[in-house]
Amino acid sequence: MTPRAPRRLPTRAEQRYMVATYRDAIKRAQQWAPRLEAAFKELGASAAAAYRAVGSEDPPVSDPTKALGDFTPEQLVANFISMHGRPPSEREVAQLRAARRREVQRVLDRMNAEAWQKRTIAKQYAATYTEIAHSTVDRVGTLGIAFGNVPAIVQATMREGAARVKLVNISVQSERAIMRAIADGRAKGEGPPAIERRIRGYVESGGPTANVSARAMRIARTETMHAIRYSQLSTYQAGPFQTVVMYDNRLGGFTDADCEARDDVEVPFDVAEQAMEDEHPNGTLSFAPGSLSPTEGE
Repeated sequence: MTPRAPRRLPTRAEQRYMVATYRDAIKRAQQWAPRLEAAFKELGASAAAAYRAVGSEDPPVSDPTKALGDFTPEQLVANFISMHGRPPSEREVAQLRAARRREVQRVLDRMNAEAWQKRTIAKQYAATYTEIAHSTVDRVGTLGIAFGNVPAIVQATMREGAARVKLVNISVQSERAIMRAIADGRAKGEGPPAIERRIRGYVESGGPTANVSARAMRIARTETMHAIRYSQLSTYQAGPFQTVVMYDNRLGGFTDADCEARDDVEVPFDVAEQAMEDEHPNGTLSFAPGSLSPTEGE
């Protein structure tokens, strides 16, 4: 929790600035989410097609160590007993699980999630972070603030976007989703067509209980606000300031004690940067310029 500090009430210009920032964030997230959703649906379709193609490459076999199947130890044992009439040894269980992972890896190799990420959401992140950097600089200018090198601010924000896209970790998420989909499908006695549909849903949504629309909107909101926060701090640091003011939940809605405690609190840049890194998904933390540096205030 951010330590309590004296409140620093915003000026009218700062209030207008913060409200405009939040409204712009909402608009940008709403515009971005459908593009993210379309990209995730493309990924799900690619995973399903890869599973279908891998299955068509192999002739039907009776040996469960050579077929796409279950992944939990309990399911592996039950499947083995039904096929062989005896429990498997620990070594055989390890062989079963290794065989399943090899088959899933074949699906992952065919769908090439890393290439998809570079082709779709990496480009979306780059465009969004670049646009937000420019809009933040323009909006800060409405406060009558002089600041440093605008291209450097934009470049720094773009680099942050490139780093953030890696956090999505599509390869790992896809692997887990495919494994879970196959395990759930086998447990329910589903055949390849049903498991294929299950894989598509799990991969595009990020899991068995998630929703692709909700996933896209959560990422769009989280990354839009992070891009705004990062470009705000970069802009203020390039200006004549030694502190920033933290604002939170300026448009109302769900909040908590930690968010309320830091609203209107003036802090040095290192505290603001840590608060930015610690912010939760869908967070609404934002920053306004704080006190001038001593040389500027004279």
